[in-house]
Amino acid sequence: MPAEGENIYFLGATTSDGAGDADISMVKIDKMGKKIWARTYGSTNWDAPTDMAKSQDGVAIIASSRSFSIDQSNNILFLKTDTAGAVLWSKIFSTGVNSNSGYLVSTHDGGYAFTGTARVNGLGKVLLIRTNSNGDTLFTRVYGSNTTDNVGIDIEQTADHGFIISGKSVVSNYSDALLIKTDSLGHIQWTKGYGSTKWEEGAAVKVTADNGFLVCGTTNGYGQGSYDILVMRLDAAGNVTWTKAYGGPELEAGYSIKEHPDKSIILSGYTSSFGYGHSMVGTSIPPDSYRVMGNDSINLFIMKLDALGDTIWAQSYGHGRQDEGFHFSDMPDGGFLMTGYSYSFNQSDSSQMMLVRTDSSGFSGCHERRFHPAMVDTMPVTNTLVFSEEVGLNVNTVTLQDAAWNVSEDDACLYYTAVSDPGPKVVISIYPNPANNAVYLNGVEDFSYEIFDLEGQLIWHGIGHQVIDVTDFRSGYYILHLIENNAVLKMVIVRE
Repeated sequence: MPAEGENIYFLGATTSDGAGDADISMVKIDKMGKKIWARTYGSTNWDAPTDMAKSQDGVAIIASSRSFSIDQSNNILFLKTDTAGAVLWSKIFSTGVNSNSGYLVSTHDGGYAFTGTARVNGLGKVLLIRTNSNGDTLFTRVYGSNTTDNVGIDIEQTADHGFIISGKSVVSNYSDALLIKTDSLGHIQWTKGYGSTKWEEGAAVKVTADNGFLVCGTTNGYGQGSYDILVMRLDAAGNVTWTKAYGGPELEAGYSIKEHPDKSIILSGYTSSFGYGHSMVGTSIPPDSYRVMGNDSINLFIMKLDALGDTIWAQSYGHGRQDEGFHFSDMPDGGFLMTGYSYSFNQSDSSQMMLVRTDSSGFSGCHERRFHPAMVDTMPVTNTLVFSEEVGLNVNTVTLQDAAWNVSEDDACLYYTAVSDPGPKVVISIYPNPANNAVYLNGVEDFSYEIFDLEGQLIWHGIGHQVIDVTDFRSGYYILHLIENNAVLKMVIVRE
């Protein structure tokens, strides 16, 4: 989610529009989440993005693509657009076998590096591709062994202009979290696996202020549930400082992590143990009548840890179906912006791209819950892995079709359900919203309320009878707290 001043770019995929079965989609929004433009990119088959990087003159995008291979095998598509979304160049990187893109990083000299995976003789090999600012290849590397199935997921450039790649190394039915450290030319300096006798993987890696590393991902060798969030703090040589697992009785995963200047740690991902939907029963009231909600519901989360990995707070976001989050970005006011997708706010059984904007404490104003994951110290076994290093990817310039995308935008905070557990849901609606003079509430009668601005300041409170006067409010967004029987329902009011 790169930012340009107060504007934000975010990336996704669509099967509803575009040139092929699935197309890359990119949307530019302002600081309030309003769409400036949206475009799709693709060709005749399946083109699905994994990451993006912003530069002064545009946005680079990395994707997996089936559109440019004869046998419909995956290749890696790398393209760049200008700040208006028009394609500047697009290239295909191919190994002659199935290859999938991982994540992308801007380098110190204005170029790019990205990782991914190629399958060679039935085994996965980790890729590192280094280019200049025009996408011209500076070098390519392929890392792996003849006994393990390896996947490259995330990449960061280190202070010595080398690279650190995270992923997983699979043998039979277990996996180790994988780290590969290279020099500036992509030559291996060390390769290590971290694991148990079960499954661990490193979905994200970030360089810390002391040139060590933070890794987050998934474990089912440690923790409370079938899969828990794994966080590892390592020194510059890849030695473990501490590792912890966070979770509940069901599935959790960490996808993105970052150290802040105060040494605190922010991470994001999904949880199916906590958040909205886990004490709910089936309902005959749309839009949930076609899907029973319960412990299969998934919520996005953002979690803050201290420097030793102890939980400061954790916040989930969702509405009882499948709401899954991936990357987050720090915002200028200290808050966070997280991308993902959702099935919870659509009448049809289809997904929507989703953005969640929060304050510095993780509060978005609606569809959210604080949660408290169980935390356990873990003791993964560290193994030095012996990987071979090869060169060789074919690069070809390709032509993409790009088009304006007439995508709708909906405010998920205007979608509400109040739940009596167990029992039927009571649907509460608010209208008009935006409003000039007053807002009316349907589904609730007598209530007390508090209204806060986006800085968290209480600006009004009172007792309502289905109507709230907003005549004297300034134009903008406000958070309404409806209070009944010590329960609080949060909603957004927009004053025109």
